Amino acid sequence: MMSRRAPAPTRLIVIVLGALLAPASADAAAWNRDKGDFFVLSRIDYFRATGNFLASTPDGESDRFERFETNTYTEYGLNDRVTLGGKLVYGTTTISNQFESVTLNGFSEIEGFVQTKLWRNNQSAASLRFSGAAPSRIEPGTPGIVTDGAAAEIRALYGRNLSIEPKVYVNFEVAYRRRFGPPADETRFDATIGYEPVPRLLLLLQSFNTIALRNEEPGGTDFDVYRIQPSLVWRASPRWSVQVGAIHDYAGRNFARGNTVFIGLGTSF
Repeated sequence: MMSRRAPAPTRLIVIVLGALLAPASADAAAWNRDKGDFFVLSRIDYFRATGNFLASTPDGESDRFERFETNTYTEYGLNDRVTLGGKLVYGTTTISNQFESVTLNGFSEIEGFVQTKLWRNNQSAASLRFSGAAPSRIEPGTPGIVTDGAAAEIRALYGRNLSIEPKVYVNFEVAYRRRFGPPADETRFDATIGYEPVPRLLLLLQSFNTIALRNEEPGGTDFDVYRIQPSLVWRASPRWSVQVGAIHDYAGRNFARGNTVFIGLGTSF
């Protein structure tokens, strides 16, 4: 975590919570899109945390950190084996106390991916995903920085249906993320449990975990974060769905833990 007596606000290490480290959709998992199927999930997130981020904060008091984000995630079934997709996250970060306020706007995630099917049957599915992240203005989810870094990731996904009536499934993902530039490389471990008690209603419990490899260069970020996300997905029609939920950062290192609430609208065609 940064020192409380940091230099001027323009050099602040800003603690920014990016979008979820994996798409928070009932549809984003080891099961590839069918050929020609296009899916879009648009979300609005609000994150809040407290801590000592500004040099002007008196001893014994805390600053307020807030971030509003718009998060757009897409998937497209290119053919029976390949799904293409991407993610674009833009947000406004504000850190404030009784003396000053610092605001920073910018993209925290700009990513594209190719997901290829390994196998798929009535009971389970497995796939590999290759992602590339373009340089963005704000380092997602870290204590720290306006960045020009980029990244590449390889991710293995496995999903399994545990029950058909009622529908219950699990999805597990493990990834290695190579960071280009000062930030540390990362390993990521994500899991989802989905339960459909009645038609059109899906309950999700998800976990998103990032562990840095601590190989950062001077000035680079190095953080761990562990999150849990309960949410509810209502399928209003075969084409439209609404998702509401919350995210709790329950553990971490070099990271300002906080809580997020979100609402999203999904459509497929």
